[in-house]
Amino acid sequence: MRNYCRGSHECWEQYSVKIGRDVRRRLLELEHGICQLCGLDTKQLYTSLKALESEDERRELLMKTRFKRFDPKRFGRLLAKPTAGQLWQADHIVA
Repeated sequence: MRNYCRGSHECWEQYSVKIGRDVRRRLLELEHGICQLCGLDTKQLYTSLKALESEDERRELLMKTRFKRFDPKRFGRLLAKPTAGQLWQADHIVA
């Protein structure tokens, strides 16, 4: 039996993370990695980005996308070691 706590901020955060993962998984199943707002195929972009050897080549590719608007720290992580989760279609359009 699970131990549920009531009214705890920590419990709310854990719940929020679990729900977020489920939503992301379901979006991927429905949309196949293609953003419904701008049409960007994030799966293809990740494959292309991973294939590039230098950060300069990755920067050039990313500068053609909305990812160029990411804050410098987040953009730097994309250049140094890109992962599929960083390019998620639900996250790449930043308010």
